[in-house]
Amino acid sequence: MRLGSVEAKAKGQVGLTGRVYAMDARATGQIVATRTLQDVVVWDLVSRDVIGVVPVAPGVPILALHPKHEWVACGERDRVKLATYKGDVIREYDLDVTSSLSLKFTPSGEELLVGCTQNHLLRLEVPAAQV
Repeated sequence: MRLGSVEAKAKGQVGLTGRVYAMDARATGQIVATRTLQDVVVWDLVSRDVIGVVPVAPGVPILALHPKHEWVACGERDRVKLATYKGDVIREYDLDVTSSLSLKFTPSGEELLVGCTQNHLLRLEVPAAQV
């Protein structure tokens, strides 16, 4: 799968296959992730190629890219999924009696902050990178 057409590339535009409800970009600006209702797609903006797709369950369409590793956090109705850019699930965090409304990694990447319904802010420990 590629972003956009040849004509769109010439104009610097990026064509997507579905409505984008959320997105995040790495600090370098080369990698961007877009969130539809069904999945998260990770793109390389230089080559305009899809790096990977992460299927997601229903929920508020939110996501966050890890600041140091090739990982993306995706919100679902009653959990948060942490996956690689290729779509391999690293960890799932069950949220029990709440739902996620916003996600943000700390600058170090050691924690994932989750803004939730029920006026909660969760601090989830992120696993160390598996090398």
